[in-house]
Amino acid sequence: MKEIFRLLGGFSIADFYPSIKILQVLSRPSKKLEKLHRDGDMILQEIIDDHRSSHKKARKNDDLVDVLLKIQNENDRSRHPLTDDNIKSVIQVRQQIRLYVNTFIELYRRNSLWFDIRQDYR
Repeated sequence: MKEIFRLLGGFSIADFYPSIKILQVLSRPSKKLEKLHRDGDMILQEIIDDHRSSHKKARKNDDLVDVLLKIQNENDRSRHPLTDDNIKSVIQVRQQIRLYVNTFIELYRRNSLWFDIRQDYR
């Protein structure tokens, strides 16, 4: 995660000249981000595959991935079926929401910091 933030926060000449396609091709951070994206995609696919294999076994508590896999199995002939990529996207959004909520909870716990931030935006 630190690597992703470092790459996203870095300077890229291709950001200033998006119409020059060769700069985007030569931009190193984008290649690294694509590799990190592939690695993250593989991890999420492993999570889905793990839930599929454990779904065959009896589980008492279903989590979000289990529920999404049930929906996927029930609607496999649907006009708009739920794909593994859709499930990965839901997992990522859930993680981002959890990160934001935890950040604001921590800011709220530290009242002085929260007060300073609120003052900056008024």
